[in-house]
Formats: sequence, structure tokens, C-alpha cells
Amino acid sequence: MDQNTTQPAPITTPPQVATDALPPMLRPAPMPITTERLILRPPQAGDGAPLCAAVLETWDQLNQWMPWARERKDATNEFYEGYAIENAAKFITRENLAVLAFERSTGALVASSGLHNIDWDIGQFEIGYWVRRAAQGQGYAQEITDALTRYAFKALHANSVLICHSEGNDASRNVIARLGFTHCASVPFANAVPSGAILTNHMYYRTDLAGLKTRQVSWD
Repeated sequence: MDQNTTQPAPITTPPQVATDALPPMLRPAPMPITTERLILRPPQAGDGAPLCAAVLETWDQLNQWMPWARERKDATNEFYEGYAIENAAKFITRENLAVLAFERSTGALVASSGLHNIDWDIGQFEIGYWVRRAAQGQGYAQEITDALTRYAFKALHANSVLICHSEGNDASRNVIARLGFTHCASVPFANAVPSGAILTNHMYYRTDLAGLKTRQVSWD
């Protein structure tokens, strides 16, 4: 064997960067999320008109329970088109992970949801959701919340996931209870809703997926 034969340089693998060390904008947030009946995806241009229609259809309930609805009394297609484009950008920067839920069978918009009030440093996310009036009573809120809980822990490596509801919103309370979230706080006079009431805010949390029933949830 020729002693002067040049040997190939050893192949080295560049060090892997821990996902948690990346700035939020660079952290993976695969989409869409698919469930048994729904596709969840970030808002995009063109969503304004159907979203506005869903808000107007459900306004009496949003007016009763949702603090954010104070800013949206004069809902228009243009306003919600702006909302869709703004939140598409916020999804890219990971500032807010809003999603819309569409029926797989019909393509109809049935709900608005997402992961909000995000603290990437500690891995904390808060789920918010509402279902349009025409789609209520079909288990969509639970299907969406279950999917986002799994997504937060498995795809985004959450340490904790929160959900809140206003005092008297029994429909939301029941969804939260069925998904096994633990009550951790009640803050009186915390939620000022458009009706003029100032309601107690109830907060619940999960730190893992223990006890959740198996469901068909996937993301790309």
C-alpha cells in the first residue's frame, strides 16, 4: 500500500441547534392541523368576508362572553380582511398563532381559535376559541381544543397550556372539564365584555397530555 496515499477527511456533522434556543420566528410551527372533521390553518388573505359573517351570526354570544369583542362592534368585511392579513403576519413571526377551523367535508368556516398570550421563554400558551352559531352543538369546540393542546405539547414543546372562560359561560367550562384541564385561579372583575358586565375570569391549565383520549390529529 502506498504510504503517501491521501486519506479522505473524516465526515463531521454540524452541531444541532436546540429548538428552544432558536428565536421564536425560526421555531417550527407546522401547519395545517388536521382532525377527524376539521382543518385548522392560519388566517390568510380572502378570509375576511367569511370570518365577518361568522362573527355577525354569533355576535350575541361574543358580546356576552368575549372581552376582545369590545373592539369589534362594527364588524365589516374590510375589518376582518385586515385582521386575517395581520394575523397571517403574526403567525410568521410567532407573535400570535391564530387559526381558523374549516369542515373537511364542505370547506365551511366553523370556528376561530388559536394559541395566544405566548411566552416562548417558558413554553406557555393559552388556547382561545369560539364556534359560530350554526356549527354549535356538534362537538367542534372540544375537537379543536383537544387538537391545539396536542399541537402545543408535541409540535411546540410547551411546558404548560392555559384556557380561560368568563363566569357563566358554561359551554366553555364543560369543554375544558371534558379535556381534563385543572382549575388554578379565579379572578373577580377581570373580564370586561361588550355588554357592560365585568365578569370573573376562571383559569385552567395542563402540563402534559396525560389522560387525553386517543384522537386522529396530525400536522404537516
